Amino acid sequence: MSSFILALLALLPAVVLMIYIYKKDRIEKEPKGLLAGLFLLGCVSVIPAVILELLAQGILNATGISDDSVLYKFLEYFFGVALVEEGCKLFFVYIVTRKSKHFNCLFDGVVYAVFVSLGFAVTENLFYVFENGIGVALLRMVTSIPGHCFFGIIMGYFYGRWFLNHKANQLESYLYQYRLIAPGQRNFKSGRWMLAALIAPTAVHGFYDFSLSLESAVFILAFFAFLIALYVLCFMGVRRMSRTDNLTSFIYMDMVLRRHPEAVPFVSQIPEFAPFFYGRQQPFVQPMQAQPMNPQPPVQQNNDRNF
Repeated sequence: MSSFILALLALLPAVVLMIYIYKKDRIEKEPKGLLAGLFLLGCVSVIPAVILELLAQGILNATGISDDSVLYKFLEYFFGVALVEEGCKLFFVYIVTRKSKHFNCLFDGVVYAVFVSLGFAVTENLFYVFENGIGVALLRMVTSIPGHCFFGIIMGYFYGRWFLNHKANQLESYLYQYRLIAPGQRNFKSGRWMLAALIAPTAVHGFYDFSLSLESAVFILAFFAFLIALYVLCFMGVRRMSRTDNLTSFIYMDMVLRRHPEAVPFVSQIPEFAPFFYGRQQPFVQPMQAQPMNPQPPVQQNNDRNF
């Protein structure tokens, strides 16, 4: 089997999945340069992941726990592998996209996380395929590569929610700073969403690896049942998230105004949000029923703020 064919088999499933996710980004396509950069960073993220995995394995070996025990395998695959790999992916997603002007729709979080995850998966897959041949390549086409895509979908869902709550916090803090809202309930607790963006894919990834490591018929059956469930739930979730996607600025504005309806007349005058009130930019779902108290053409004020 030529190296070209093996490389093609290693790359093809990731390319197909990236095209699928890209097409599901229905409101505004992400720049191809940004996505290519995220994919390459996903490839690069294998390097720190391997270093941290070796360090984690050394620490685990130092505990004296038998490497044949269920406890050792649990700690190794949930913490020494899954947590490390998902943490490295999330780190690169975060540093590149958290302030990106292109992160303007909720589904974008899924797109970003999937491209980084599949970059990681491709690099990992090339090593496995060239070492073990076509049989492993064909098996990983329907298991490991989609698996990393599913981990990315889960991560992206929670990462998008973190972004919304983070931006809502910024808007709320701005309104409070200028005394446009009264003291009271504040803080949308964005941190818990970021934690979920790490913990949820780690748990799924950890069970994926752990169930295979036990080499038990029961756990092998559990693995395939789990994988089928991931196929169904993640593809259904992607279709639903794509269909209900919306502009992040509208969503976090709506979140803040539902908590602080008294701020509607002020928010309606901020250039970023004024189009939602004055008809120049229609959101993809209907806004809250509150209307500006004195609807006039929006004025330029505090335009140096970036929510």
